Amino acid sequence: TTLVLALAAALGLAVFQQPLRLLLHRVGDRLLRRGQYNPARALRDYGDAISNILDMDALVTVAVGIIAEALDMRRGALLLTTQRDESTVEVQLLQGMGALPIERAEFAVNSPILAQLRTGHRPLTQYEIDILPEYRGAPARERGWLQSLDMEVYVPIRSQSDLVGVFAFGRRESGEPYTAQDLDVLMTAGNQTAAVLQNARLVANLKDANRSITQLNDELTETNRRLEKLDAAKTDFIEIASHELRTPLTQIRGYSDILSDMLQTGGLSPEHAGQISGGITRASVRLEQIIAAMLDVSRIDAQALDIRTAPLSVPHPNRGAGLCDPT
Repeated sequence: TTLVLALAAALGLAVFQQPLRLLLHRVGDRLLRRGQYNPARALRDYGDAISNILDMDALVTVAVGIIAEALDMRRGALLLTTQRDESTVEVQLLQGMGALPIERAEFAVNSPILAQLRTGHRPLTQYEIDILPEYRGAPARERGWLQSLDMEVYVPIRSQSDLVGVFAFGRRESGEPYTAQDLDVLMTAGNQTAAVLQNARLVANLKDANRSITQLNDELTETNRRLEKLDAAKTDFIEIASHELRTPLTQIRGYSDILSDMLQTGGLSPEHAGQISGGITRASVRLEQIIAAMLDVSRIDAQALDIRTAPLSVPHPNRGAGLCDPT
């Protein structure tokens, strides 16, 4: 019996030794991390790290990274809030840590979720959003979008009374719930981030405005280049048209002088009169064509030309004088 008990005890130790060792190792790691986690020091380091950051991407990386490291988290993001109109607030997710959908969502201005984040004195948890009755009135699309992020806690970033952003963090790596001290640390970090976030957003807006101005300048330069080409083309057209106008006018004047001389000398015969009349008519028709072309150019310049399209059959080069199918 003693031998059997000894064998059973040895077998039990063999079976449970490895899981027990892993459990003790995990507990020891948690205790060590707790010993290293100093809220005051963490907040001081956090404030020093983000104080001079003006780039939005760098702010997200540094801010989320430091907070996640201090509180043992592996998932986090920054949500930017922007009121688009009297009824809608746009929420833009900026990638932080973990695989997250980078997308935008629209929240109602009077959303109870946003109301709590604007005025609450502590972070808001996903558990509260899912369970508490005061958040059941939030639109389904808002609650569904937040659930899709798989976050645990939402930390408001407020500038005076305005909600300018929200930190979103997932569950702790250890699986332990957030303590009251953790939530206080997160709230303080959110308060420290407000001014830095406002500055980063201002710089981002200035960069966007600068890009827009640069694009407008490029478009203006291209437009000026096209106008210069158009002006040169108009100048060439006027020179050519002026030359073309002289030819029929010279012909009309020449025929008029010949007609006048013949009338004075009495040498105008019906044959000569017909030739002179035909020459004047041809010159007049040519003059009308040139003037019509000039009027069309002026209408194009004023964007007042009425263009009408009509089907046209074009001879195929391989069919001689035959016509190709218009289709």
